[in-house]
Amino acid sequence: MYFIKLVITGIDVARILYTYSHASTNRLRDLGYSADVMSVHGFRSTASTILHEQGWNHDIIEAQLAHLTGTATSRAYNRSIYLADRKKMMQAWADYLDYLIDS
Repeated sequence: MYFIKLVITGIDVARILYTYSHASTNRLRDLGYSADVMSVHGFRSTASTILHEQGWNHDIIEAQLAHLTGTATSRAYNRSIYLADRKKMMQAWADYLDYLIDS
């Protein structure tokens, strides 16, 4: 279940990070990325790497990517979804992508 509201930005690529589905793959193709150049997993991997390098909390990044973390027991007790932090992180990510385009 996803709760993140899309960050407002002019960059279509940022929206791909929150939605992992067949529709995202189709959107990549619409944007001109062929399958041998970029995949949804490629964007997710790149985002994860950069967000970790920027110092964002690992648990917040993993929650945004809808990855399970910890043991089954720890997941049973910790059900945090980090919405406020995820919103800040995704706005920072969108701002970073805007910066790359403007550079």
